[in-house]
Amino acid sequence: MNKRKASFDKCILIVEDDQDHIEVIRRSFNTSLNKYDLKCFSTIHEAQRWLEKNTPNLAIIDWKFESGGSGTDLLPGYGKKPTYPVIVMTSYGSEELVVDVLKKGAIDFIVKRAESLRNMRRTAERAMREWDQKENVLLDEERLKRASRLAELGSLAGSIAHELKNLIGAVQNYGEIIRDDIRSEVITIRTNENIDKLLNCVDSSLEIISKIRNYSQQLDSQLVVFDIGEKIQQRIDLLKPIFPKNVNIDYVDKRTDSRRLYFESNPDDFQSIIMNLVTNAREAMPERGGDINIELETRQVSDGTEVLINNQNHWLNPGYYHLITVADTGKGMSKDTLDLIFEPFFTQNKKHGTGLGLPTVKNFVSQREGMVWAESQYNKGSKFFIMLPCSEKRPDENVHPELPIELKGNGQSILLIDDQQSYLDSTKQSLEALGYRVTVSDNSVKLLNQLKRQYADNKLPYDLLITDQLMPELKGYDLYLEIKKLYPELPAILMTGYGEIMDEYRARRAGFKDFWEKGAGRKAMAESLHDIFSK
Repeated sequence: MNKRKASFDKCILIVEDDQDHIEVIRRSFNTSLNKYDLKCFSTIHEAQRWLEKNTPNLAIIDWKFESGGSGTDLLPGYGKKPTYPVIVMTSYGSEELVVDVLKKGAIDFIVKRAESLRNMRRTAERAMREWDQKENVLLDEERLKRASRLAELGSLAGSIAHELKNLIGAVQNYGEIIRDDIRSEVITIRTNENIDKLLNCVDSSLEIISKIRNYSQQLDSQLVVFDIGEKIQQRIDLLKPIFPKNVNIDYVDKRTDSRRLYFESNPDDFQSIIMNLVTNAREAMPERGGDINIELETRQVSDGTEVLINNQNHWLNPGYYHLITVADTGKGMSKDTLDLIFEPFFTQNKKHGTGLGLPTVKNFVSQREGMVWAESQYNKGSKFFIMLPCSEKRPDENVHPELPIELKGNGQSILLIDDQQSYLDSTKQSLEALGYRVTVSDNSVKLLNQLKRQYADNKLPYDLLITDQLMPELKGYDLYLEIKKLYPELPAILMTGYGEIMDEYRARRAGFKDFWEKGAGRKAMAESLHDIFSK
């Protein structure tokens, strides 16, 4: 085996047939003080030939290649111990794929997005550290979390559409009520409350969309203080319409102490835990159906007190806890099965199960210094218990705070282009409310021809261009390249409702100052514009 050159700290193997992606990954490693020897190949065959004589510190491989072959060909296979850590990249993520690559020996799984490629060095360094520290560990918490999110996506597919329809219907109803109040010139406290409710529905819709798009990515969880009972109710309301009619779900909130309502976590992560438990209970039901009963209580653990669970004493930090119980009248489990349910990849559902749901529950609860356990008897149903610490914090009631004065504009002129009229009009009003003068267009081709006719002495007609990406005839990226020929100093922002990886990368290369995802909100727009105009 060849010895690595002493001038390099680590040797990284990169197998990827998209040269643009390789370039982004190269740049990420160039930002490090460590010296990396990057061995880049565009085919599996070339990589295999190199590996016959060399061993990298880490391999970063694509899943699919246009020339044929799969990155999984470089993995050791089921039950075999890899000799070096491997990160698998893909533009496509599914429950079956992520489970397959993890079982075959990959240490991590990355969905290719602009952000994940730019952060590849950090991902690689973390993977190498974990490899050194836990070489024999099959599945760590973060990989389990990402894998579980992909698995849950299949279960959520039907309910997502239902929840979005509910939210959109609520937005429409509140909007009509507010419009009637304005027309009748009767603005009351109810009007203001309905405006807040409408905006909260919009926020919830955007959270759902964001959750779908972020399922397979490694993202830092944002901690939020919320009423844990409300989140349980929301998840149950989401699941009821898609469950079989012969499966009854009942939820009872037994808490009596109004001081013990709150929990601090990522709300999506918490609701995923409830989703896992309730879905497992449904799958345990016989064909004739049955009942799922969820209860929420508050329990106090005193200093020096042990909690008796399954005839064993367990320690919890003293304080108040939320006790969540999910009981079903399903087929139950034997003691041998009960001992294995929290093990990664163990599943009784051989056809559709991944064995990721309950390990995810356990890791979530353990990370928050709580406890989860189960009781069951064969043919007598099961009960799952979760204890999570109550939070002394309170939610931020000011959901839509006023923007600081310094984030508002000073009459700068903005040219806004979007073919969707309602988004164009609402964005125009938002920008004007921020203190900008806005000119709009809904046709990129007509706008370009108009600018060409008006072009005279190369004087900038606007202070900023904001263009949508996906428009008929001429996309925003191409429109900017044409306008740039006339006005090379005109700053621009590209926005889109669908984040394609190369859009953002090409946008930055072409000179766009920022990249907006639609629905980011007025505060995000204000901060972006302030940053551009203050330079």
